[in-house]
Amino acid sequence: MNNEKVNINGYFLEYMKQNKFKFFIYFLLLVVYPLNKIILPKYYGIIISSLTKGKNNSFFNNVKMFLLIYILIQILFTFDYYLQGSLIPNFSEYSIQRIFSNIVQNKKLNYDNLEVGEILSKIIKVPNIIYSYLDLLRWVIFGQVTILISAMFHYRNVS
Repeated sequence: MNNEKVNINGYFLEYMKQNKFKFFIYFLLLVVYPLNKIILPKYYGIIISSLTKGKNNSFFNNVKMFLLIYILIQILFTFDYYLQGSLIPNFSEYSIQRIFSNIVQNKKLNYDNLEVGEILSKIIKVPNIIYSYLDLLRWVIFGQVTILISAMFHYRNVS
């Protein structure tokens, strides 16, 4: 009898392998975090400093650059959320199918003791758990690591 354990990390890696292109684009879109957390505030500071120096031409050029970066960030966030809207429900469905097939395979000859109500109540919670898991991966791990690396490269010349 197959006694496979439920492993969301393993399911996630399998799902990533099946959707390599989508995850490649998803990871490329992580560039939006450093743009939003490092570059945009930098240009905001440049705008304020050019305003205090009284250079109108420099001020308007900096405002234009700030607006272009802001628009780029919004476009990238839109693509990011669109892709996330595709990946998360599909991963949730994939995980639930794997969990259900695991339950059926493990209880192949013992359907009498299969506690359907308990199993369904736990499976219903899976999409929320998966969304929390992916949100944690996205914002905390990938987002913060990307911001940290970008900040180190960006501010390496600041003394």
